[in-house]
Amino acid sequence: MRKIILILPLFFGVRLLAADFNDYFKNSFEQSDKAFDQAFQTVKKIQPKAEMHEFTFEQGTIKSIYWPAQIKSDKLLVLFSGTHGIEAFVGSAVQRWLIDQPYMQDRKDVNILLVHGLNVYGFKNKRRVNEQNIDLNRNFISDRSAFASDDSGYEKLNDYLNPTDDATYGFLSDAKFMWTAIVKMAKYGLENLRKSVLRGQYSYPEGLYYGGNTTVKQWDLLNQLIDKYVSGQTKLFVVDLHTGYGTRGKLHLLANGDKEGNPLYQVFAEKNEIDFGADKKFYTVQGELLTFFIHEINYKLKNKAPQSVGITFEYGTLDSQKTTGSIESLRRMVYENQNFWHPAQNPKDAEKIKNDFVEMFNPSDREWRKTILDQTEVKTKKIIDWLSK
Repeated sequence: MRKIILILPLFFGVRLLAADFNDYFKNSFEQSDKAFDQAFQTVKKIQPKAEMHEFTFEQGTIKSIYWPAQIKSDKLLVLFSGTHGIEAFVGSAVQRWLIDQPYMQDRKDVNILLVHGLNVYGFKNKRRVNEQNIDLNRNFISDRSAFASDDSGYEKLNDYLNPTDDATYGFLSDAKFMWTAIVKMAKYGLENLRKSVLRGQYSYPEGLYYGGNTTVKQWDLLNQLIDKYVSGQTKLFVVDLHTGYGTRGKLHLLANGDKEGNPLYQVFAEKNEIDFGADKKFYTVQGELLTFFIHEINYKLKNKAPQSVGITFEYGTLDSQKTTGSIESLRRMVYENQNFWHPAQNPKDAEKIKNDFVEMFNPSDREWRKTILDQTEVKTKKIIDWLSK
């Protein structure tokens, strides 16, 4: 009788046989939070000096893992997830998946800070915004006079973006929405519409992309993280993880700021590897987390501030850079917000609206998930290599 010998590979430390990549993607805040706690235990076994930082306020607790390098280092990679609450499901999966990757566990001289589910309310309730309908990525404004900014472009679209009748779902609703979109595009142009809507507004508290009129509690957390973990670093790279905008299945690297002489080219040198806000089919955000975080670092630490750069990882889901995809993305956003403020009378309509919204930001398709993780590995390795230089 032939003997079959199974030879298992040897794994050192806490490295185990890789879990199925799909297991990292959870469907509730509670599942994701528990998985993040378990991920911290993995990190703690690799690096006993690792810390869990907790920031607790009315809406819950924001957890952050600080994972020091193997050797004493003054280089830091920061990864935020859940700036838009519902996008935390993918962001959390990416963070926990990265923890398990050999190139992350084997790195020698780069510290890592993982900020998990920045928008706790949105994470728990599967909304982009917080409990005050504030879009956190439009709230981080260094010059607070911008809270009174000119929203005249948005004002022209307010009735279309924020209808006040009860939400409905179906052919007639979709046809009306599509026809109105075509009329608006003919009148104002798609690029003008995109920039007027996505830039952020501060006049309509129940409207889409509302940036608020005062600072959110997460500002305090950012300052705690700067004082505790960024201070003393000399080189810093910040990544904010997002889903929704762009080509389906593509990891877009989005950056505000000027192209000319941008330090991001030191990290991502391939032609057209970075999409800038000023580019056609993309947009510049007012109140962006990344810009504010780096500004605060420079302001607080002054001449001791590290060399700091940052970028948004945007995982595309609906081909929203195209006209049809852009309209469909906006439709799902409008319907979800309308259903929150003016709920659908038909429970099935409400369920379909919510399901469309979730699928836009946390696609269930396995191939999509595998594709974005593969691209994340490529881009993250480039960041680690740059920090290690």
